[in-house]
Amino acid sequence: MAPTNEHHAIAASIDKAVSAFPDTAGGMEHLLVRMYKYMPDFKRILDTAAPGDMDMLCAQYPHFYRFAKLLEQLAESLAQKKGEAKEAPKPKPKPASKKPT
Repeated sequence: MAPTNEHHAIAASIDKAVSAFPDTAGGMEHLLVRMYKYMPDFKRILDTAAPGDMDMLCAQYPHFYRFAKLLEQLAESLAQKKGEAKEAPKPKPKPASKKPT
């Protein structure tokens, strides 16, 4: 199945907005801060696209791909940190203080 007209419109809008940010570390930081308003639309594509549609959109809109890749890396990093937090050793409880007799 091919991406819908709505998918193309969203991807084109994101692509145009992302193109304003340089592909540098500083540009990526600004991109994350400024692009939050596009997150619901991006999620809409994720929720409604058929298998393979995202690949087609990413191939057609290179800055949309850059945005998708950045979000993927952010999600992976957060998942990894969450896993590390679960694996961290728990502090041992303090022993009960004994009163002198």
